[in-house]
Amino acid sequence: NPGDSKALHEFKFEFLRIVCSHEHFIPLSLPLMRRGMVKNFKDLKHDYCLSDEYRKHHYLVGLLLFELRLAMTEQRAIRRCAITVLR
Repeated sequence: NPGDSKALHEFKFEFLRIVCSHEHFIPLSLPLMRRGMVKNFKDLKHDYCLSDEYRKHHYLVGLLLFELRLAMTEQRAIRRCAITVLR
C-alpha cells in the first residue's frame, strides 16, 4: 500500500525475489493463440494490460508487476528495490 514503511517494502520485494528465483518458477513468454483476426484493442486488453484478469491467470508475475507499479510512486530507495527484483 502507498505510504507503507521502507522496511515493509523491502521485506515484500525480498520475498518476491526469493519466490521468483526459485528453480521451479519459469516465467513463460508464449505467443498468443488467437483464432481469427483481432478486430480491436478490446480483444487484446486482457493479454497486454495489467488487469485483474491477467493477474488471475498469471498470479506471480502479475503480483510482481502490480507491486512494481505501486512502488513507482514511492521514494527512490523503494523504487530501486522494486526494479532490482524485476531484473
